[in-house]
Amino acid sequence: MSEPTLRDVLAEVKATRQDIQALEARLESEVKRWDERFFQSSRDTLNFTRNVVVIAAVTAVLIPLLRDVTPLIIDIMKETSR
Repeated sequence: MSEPTLRDVLAEVKATRQDIQALEARLESEVKRWDERFFQSSRDTLNFTRNVVVIAAVTAVLIPLLRDVTPLIIDIMKETSR
């Protein structure tokens, strides 16, 4: 096997640089894709959290209100059925 010539080495270096550039482009697109996934997951989590907070607040307000109003509604229904 003969020694590689300068031309062979330069061709190999050029091919390696092209491979590195292709890998950089793939890496950049993959990072963008994962960033978008992360931000979408953050938005989904935020929406879920908002819903839980709203449901908890509505429940905290409505349960005592219903507890106080239910006897009144029952009395009204009894009066209207007579």
